[in-house]
Amino acid sequence: MPGLIIRGILYVAAALFLGVMINLEPELARSWRPFTEYGYVQVAQSVSLCTGSLLLFLKAWREESYRQLAISMGLFFLVLFIRENDQPLELFLPHGAWKYIATPFVIALLVYLWKQRDRVREQLLDWSRDFSYGVMLSGMFVLVFARLFGRKDLWLQLMGDNFQRVIKNAAEEGVELLALGLIFIAIIEFFFSRRSPQ
Repeated sequence: MPGLIIRGILYVAAALFLGVMINLEPELARSWRPFTEYGYVQVAQSVSLCTGSLLLFLKAWREESYRQLAISMGLFFLVLFIRENDQPLELFLPHGAWKYIATPFVIALLVYLWKQRDRVREQLLDWSRDFSYGVMLSGMFVLVFARLFGRKDLWLQLMGDNFQRVIKNAAEEGVELLALGLIFIAIIEFFFSRRSPQ
């Protein structure tokens, strides 16, 4: 019981931290346009994806019972990390270079999933009974919502001639930060999980 209470307190603290980040972004990133690819919120998103991928690969290395699932998820979030950093990559590389960087990892993921489909299915079924699976689904649900919620067409309809990109970006990046926060919590829960597939 004390562990559940501590976990709840930590999750509330994480939500407060994410909310504070959103509120501080306009002030802290004012000199280089808040809620862009170079703001603190974007950096936090990238750090959570990169760290999450590393944790998943570490889980695969140290725990055979979830190895195939962890590798698959690690590759998936690595691709998301590369996509999330498309604009910073374009400071040094041609436009759209992220696609060429991500393609080998996408191919590796698809080939690996095909070859290990039975083990991944078995491990995914077992993981679906764990708390972290529900949190991961919630995070993925919110992430998809954030992509649709941030579509420029919607915000042009809402604001018309008064369209301000920073408002659209603040809404989209805020929801995306929440999604990636949930996903990161799910990865941490999964990382420390010691359940073994039946």
